[in-house]
Amino acid sequence: MRRLSTRWLKPVGTALVLGSLVTGYRMAAAQAPAAAPAAAPAASSPADDAVNQEAAKLEAELGKYKDTSPEAAEVMVKLAELYHKHGRVYGLVRVAQQFVSAHPSDQRHSTVMLKLLDGLEALSRNKDVAATGRQFLARYPQSAECAAVEMRTADASVQADERPRAAE
Repeated sequence: MRRLSTRWLKPVGTALVLGSLVTGYRMAAAQAPAAAPAAAPAASSPADDAVNQEAAKLEAELGKYKDTSPEAAEVMVKLAELYHKHGRVYGLVRVAQQFVSAHPSDQRHSTVMLKLLDGLEALSRNKDVAATGRQFLARYPQSAECAAVEMRTADASVQADERPRAAE
């Protein structure tokens, strides 16, 4: 007998599982308001409101500038610091990646790269941590943070099953 090829099973199986998860989520979301009408959203604290307002103001200001302009660089650094300070990792990763790619010669580049590494690590984006860590080590070989970045890069490479690169 001829053995069937299983090359296509993994992508098809993944698509079916994801499709059923999305369908189940949509059904649960549609039934949730009828099942629990008493559940009210948690009130946000005044500190969260202030951070949200500051972030929205800076995001609106950033939208006025071209990504490569010095004004945009200043706003991106402020946003990255705000997001890093308050643990907003998705915003941090988005803004820091934008800054790192648009302003490679800025003197704050290494600081923003380190914050980007923090955000990527918090999101468990191990391949991105490894790649960004290698970029940091290539650009800033004399930096005081190199030892810590090497360790983080190696750990991320091991977790991402890139063992040969982890040994570098």
